[in-house]
Amino acid sequence: MTLSDFATLSTALAVIGGMVFGGWQLRLAARARSTQISLHLMETLHSPELTAGLVALLDVPDGCSRTELRERLGDQWKSAWLVFFTMDGLGLLVYRGEIARSVADDFSGTPWALLG
Repeated sequence: MTLSDFATLSTALAVIGGMVFGGWQLRLAARARSTQISLHLMETLHSPELTAGLVALLDVPDGCSRTELRERLGDQWKSAWLVFFTMDGLGLLVYRGEIARSVADDFSGTPWALLG
């Protein structure tokens, strides 16, 4: 093997090694992002304010108009709106592909099962 062949081989191995390392780093970054998203969702969807809104909505019958809903909820009206806006935002993030649907289902499935 000549010095030129050895240099070519070492360059090819360096490029391949760099690509493998880059792919591994991208995978680690994606996993870290997924973990951050999950932690933030847990903080948001299990907050006392959101829980208060969900509990307030448990006793509301189906088919209430906006006026009836506001009258029934009274002081808890703002908590209910927090539930609506949070779930709407979560839906938008899923629609845009920012969050996997399975992740959103894992974090929001139980509270909505209670309401249904």
